[in-house]
Amino acid sequence: TADAGMNRARAALLAEYYEVADVRLDAPIPDGVKVLVAAGLQAAIPAAELDRLSAWLEGGGRLLILADPGYDPGLSPIAARWGLRVAPLKVLDGRSNLRGQPEIPLAMRYSKHAIVRGFSAALPLAFPLPAAVEDFEPGDPALFHDALVSSSAEAEGLTHAGTRQQGPFTLAAAAWKTSATLAGGATETRVVLVGDAAFATNGFLAEASNRNFFLNCAGWL
Repeated sequence: TADAGMNRARAALLAEYYEVADVRLDAPIPDGVKVLVAAGLQAAIPAAELDRLSAWLEGGGRLLILADPGYDPGLSPIAARWGLRVAPLKVLDGRSNLRGQPEIPLAMRYSKHAIVRGFSAALPLAFPLPAAVEDFEPGDPALFHDALVSSSAEAEGLTHAGTRQQGPFTLAAAAWKTSATLAGGATETRVVLVGDAAFATNGFLAEASNRNFFLNCAGWL
Protein backbone atom coordinates (compact mmCIF):
# COMPACT_ATOMS: atom_id res chain seq x y z
CA THR A 1 0.00 0.00 0.00
CA ALA A 2 3.04 2.31 0.04
CA ASP A 3 3.75 4.60 -2.91
CA ALA A 4 6.17 2.04 -4.37
CA GLY A 5 3.68 -0.80 -3.98
CA MET A 6 1.32 -2.14 -6.62
CA ASN A 7 -1.96 -2.89 -4.87
CA ARG A 8 -3.69 -0.25 -7.03
CA ALA A 9 -2.50 -2.01 -10.18
CA ARG A 10 -3.74 -5.29 -8.73
CA ALA A 11 -7.12 -3.71 -7.93
CA ALA A 12 -7.32 -2.33 -11.48
CA LEU A 13 -6.78 -5.83 -12.89
CA LEU A 14 -9.38 -7.33 -10.56
CA ALA A 15 -11.87 -4.65 -11.65
CA GLU A 16 -11.37 -5.86 -15.24
CA TYR A 17 -12.25 -9.43 -14.14
CA TYR A 18 -8.72 -10.80 -14.19
CA GLU A 19 -7.53 -13.14 -11.47
CA VAL A 20 -4.17 -12.25 -9.93
CA ALA A 21 -1.87 -14.79 -8.30
CA ASP A 22 1.76 -15.16 -7.29
CA VAL A 23 3.81 -17.51 -9.46
CA ARG A 24 7.04 -19.21 -8.43
CA LEU A 25 9.51 -20.06 -11.16
CA ASP A 26 11.10 -22.90 -9.20
CA ALA A 27 8.10 -25.06 -10.17
CA PRO A 28 6.20 -25.54 -13.45
CA ILE A 29 4.14 -22.49 -14.39
CA PRO A 30 0.46 -23.42 -13.88
CA ASP A 31 -1.60 -24.01 -17.02
CA GLY A 32 -4.10 -21.35 -16.01
CA VAL A 33 -1.54 -18.55 -16.17
CA LYS A 34 -2.20 -16.43 -19.25
CA VAL A 35 0.16 -13.51 -18.54
CA LEU A 36 3.20 -13.17 -16.30
CA VAL A 37 4.05 -9.70 -14.98
CA ALA A 38 7.66 -9.11 -13.91
CA ALA A 39 7.44 -5.72 -12.21
CA GLY A 40 10.54 -4.00 -10.91
CA LEU A 41 12.46 -7.20 -10.17
CA GLN A 42 15.70 -6.58 -8.28
CA ALA A 43 16.98 -9.97 -7.11
CA ALA A 44 18.77 -12.19 -9.63
CA ILE A 45 16.69 -15.07 -11.00
CA PRO A 46 18.51 -18.45 -10.92
CA ALA A 47 19.48 -19.87 -14.31
CA ALA A 48 17.19 -22.90 -14.03
CA GLU A 49 14.21 -20.64 -13.40
CA LEU A 50 15.12 -18.43 -16.34
CA ASP A 51 15.22 -21.54 -18.52
CA ARG A 52 11.75 -22.51 -17.33
CA LEU A 53 10.44 -19.03 -18.12
CA SER A 54 12.09 -19.09 -21.55
CA ALA A 55 10.56 -22.46 -22.40
CA TRP A 56 7.14 -21.25 -21.27
CA LEU A 57 7.43 -18.26 -23.60
CA GLU A 58 8.48 -20.45 -26.52
CA GLY A 59 5.29 -22.43 -25.98
CA GLY A 60 3.07 -19.37 -26.40
CA GLY A 61 3.51 -17.56 -23.08
CA ARG A 62 2.80 -13.86 -22.57
CA LEU A 63 5.20 -11.69 -20.55
CA LEU A 64 5.05 -8.08 -19.36
CA ILE A 65 8.45 -6.80 -18.18
CA LEU A 66 8.38 -3.55 -16.22
CA ALA A 67 12.10 -2.93 -15.91
CA ASP A 68 13.79 -1.19 -13.01
CA PRO A 69 16.70 0.54 -14.79
CA GLY A 70 18.97 0.12 -11.78
CA TYR A 71 18.75 -3.69 -11.73
CA ASP A 72 19.06 -6.60 -14.14
CA PRO A 73 17.56 -9.78 -12.63
CA GLY A 74 18.64 -11.82 -15.66
CA LEU A 75 15.71 -11.14 -17.98
CA SER A 76 17.84 -9.30 -20.56
CA PRO A 77 18.82 -12.42 -22.58
CA ILE A 78 15.19 -13.54 -22.66
CA ALA A 79 13.94 -10.15 -23.83
CA ALA A 80 16.72 -9.98 -26.43
CA ARG A 81 15.60 -13.33 -27.86
CA TRP A 82 12.35 -11.57 -28.66
CA GLY A 83 13.99 -8.46 -30.12
CA LEU A 84 13.67 -6.22 -27.07
CA ARG A 85 16.26 -4.69 -24.75
CA VAL A 86 16.78 -1.93 -22.20
CA ALA A 87 19.24 0.69 -23.42
CA PRO A 88 21.85 2.16 -21.02
CA LEU A 89 20.17 5.58 -21.15
CA LYS A 90 18.30 7.37 -18.39
CA VAL A 91 15.73 9.63 -20.07
CA LEU A 92 15.14 13.20 -18.85
CA ASP A 93 12.91 15.89 -20.36
CA GLY A 94 13.15 19.52 -19.33
CA ARG A 95 10.10 20.56 -21.35
CA SER A 96 7.55 17.74 -21.45
CA ASN A 97 7.41 16.45 -17.91
CA LEU A 98 5.14 16.00 -14.91
CA ARG A 99 4.76 19.16 -12.84
CA GLY A 100 8.16 20.59 -13.78
CA GLN A 101 10.14 17.45 -12.91
CA PRO A 102 12.56 16.55 -15.75
CA GLU A 103 13.12 13.11 -14.23
CA ILE A 104 9.44 12.27 -14.90
CA PRO A 105 9.10 12.78 -18.67
CA LEU A 106 5.70 12.81 -20.30
CA ALA A 107 5.64 10.55 -23.34
CA MET A 108 3.04 11.31 -26.00
CA ARG A 109 4.43 9.93 -29.28
CA TYR A 110 2.58 6.70 -30.05
CA SER A 111 2.79 4.00 -32.70
CA LYS A 112 -0.25 2.40 -34.32
CA HIS A 113 0.03 -0.75 -32.20
CA ALA A 114 -3.20 -2.04 -30.63
CA ILE A 115 -1.97 -1.30 -27.09
CA VAL A 116 -1.83 2.44 -27.73
CA ARG A 117 -4.56 2.75 -30.36
CA GLY A 118 -6.62 5.81 -29.50
CA PHE A 119 -3.88 7.44 -27.43
CA SER A 120 -2.76 10.92 -28.50
CA ALA A 121 -0.71 13.89 -27.35
CA ALA A 122 -3.66 14.79 -25.15
CA LEU A 123 -3.24 11.45 -23.34
CA PRO A 124 0.42 11.37 -22.25
CA LEU A 125 2.12 8.79 -20.06
CA ALA A 126 4.20 9.74 -17.02
CA PHE A 127 7.33 7.60 -16.61
CA PRO A 128 9.40 8.28 -13.47
CA LEU A 129 13.16 7.81 -14.03
CA PRO A 130 12.72 5.66 -17.16
CA ALA A 131 15.34 3.94 -19.26
CA ALA A 132 15.14 3.93 -23.04
CA VAL A 133 14.27 0.61 -24.66
CA GLU A 134 15.00 -0.71 -28.14
CA ASP A 135 13.24 -3.12 -30.46
CA PHE A 136 15.49 -4.76 -33.03
CA GLU A 137 15.83 -7.67 -35.45
CA PRO A 138 17.19 -10.72 -33.57
CA GLY A 139 17.48 -12.77 -36.76
CA ASP A 140 14.11 -14.54 -36.59
CA PRO A 141 12.03 -13.80 -39.72
CA ALA A 142 8.84 -14.96 -37.97
CA LEU A 143 9.18 -12.37 -35.19
CA PHE A 144 7.43 -9.01 -35.33
CA HIS A 145 8.19 -6.05 -33.07
CA ASP A 146 7.07 -2.46 -32.68
CA ALA A 147 7.75 0.57 -30.52
CA LEU A 148 4.72 1.60 -28.44
CA VAL A 149 5.48 5.03 -27.01
CA SER A 150 8.39 7.46 -27.25
CA SER A 151 9.61 10.55 -25.45
CA SER A 152 9.59 13.97 -27.05
CA ALA A 153 12.40 15.02 -29.39
CA GLU A 154 13.57 17.46 -26.71
CA ALA A 155 14.28 14.65 -24.24
CA GLU A 156 17.88 13.78 -23.39
CA GLY A 157 19.38 10.40 -22.65
CA LEU A 158 22.00 10.37 -19.91
CA THR A 159 24.59 7.59 -20.22
CA HIS A 160 26.43 5.89 -17.36
CA ALA A 161 29.51 7.88 -18.39
CA GLY A 162 27.64 11.16 -17.96
CA THR A 163 27.35 12.01 -21.65
CA ARG A 164 24.03 13.05 -23.19
CA GLN A 165 22.19 11.95 -26.30
CA GLN A 166 19.28 13.71 -27.98
CA GLY A 167 15.80 12.20 -28.17
CA PRO A 168 13.28 10.99 -29.00
CA PHE A 169 13.67 7.67 -27.17
CA THR A 170 11.41 4.65 -27.18
CA LEU A 171 10.17 3.92 -23.65
CA ALA A 172 8.07 0.81 -24.32
CA ALA A 173 8.01 -1.79 -27.08
CA ALA A 174 6.28 -5.06 -27.96
CA ALA A 175 7.18 -8.24 -29.82
CA TRP A 176 5.12 -11.20 -31.00
CA LYS A 177 5.55 -14.43 -32.90
CA THR A 178 3.16 -17.12 -34.10
CA SER A 179 4.42 -20.69 -34.03
CA ALA A 180 2.98 -24.17 -34.52
CA THR A 181 2.02 -26.38 -31.59
CA LEU A 182 2.57 -30.12 -31.20
CA ALA A 183 -1.16 -30.64 -31.71
CA GLY A 184 -1.00 -29.02 -35.13
CA GLY A 185 -2.50 -25.70 -34.09
CA ALA A 186 -0.87 -22.29 -33.65
CA THR A 187 0.10 -20.23 -30.66
CA GLU A 188 1.40 -16.68 -30.37
CA THR A 189 4.06 -15.57 -27.92
CA ARG A 190 3.76 -11.93 -26.89
CA VAL A 191 6.22 -9.82 -24.89
CA VAL A 192 6.01 -6.19 -23.78
CA LEU A 193 9.02 -4.37 -22.33
CA VAL A 194 8.61 -1.03 -20.52
CA GLY A 195 11.73 0.82 -19.41
CA ASP A 196 10.10 1.77 -16.14
CA ALA A 197 8.25 0.00 -13.34
CA ALA A 198 7.32 3.02 -11.22
CA PHE A 199 4.64 4.23 -13.64
CA ALA A 200 2.40 1.35 -12.48
CA THR A 201 3.00 1.80 -8.75
CA ASN A 202 0.53 3.29 -6.29
CA GLY A 203 2.28 6.65 -6.45
CA PHE A 204 1.93 7.05 -10.23
CA LEU A 205 -0.77 4.74 -11.60
CA ALA A 206 -3.38 7.51 -11.42
CA GLU A 207 -1.14 10.02 -13.23
CA ALA A 208 -1.86 10.93 -16.85
CA SER A 209 -2.91 7.82 -18.83
CA ASN A 210 -0.77 5.36 -16.87
CA ARG A 211 -3.64 3.19 -15.67
CA ASN A 212 -5.10 2.79 -19.16
CA PHE A 213 -1.71 1.93 -20.61
CA PHE A 214 -1.03 -0.69 -17.95
CA LEU A 215 -4.42 -2.32 -18.51
CA ASN A 216 -4.02 -2.17 -22.29
CA CYS A 217 -0.69 -4.00 -21.97
CA ALA A 218 -2.38 -6.70 -19.91
CA GLY A 219 -5.30 -6.85 -22.34
CA TRP A 220 -3.15 -7.27 -25.45
CA LEU A 221 -1.01 -9.88 -23.75
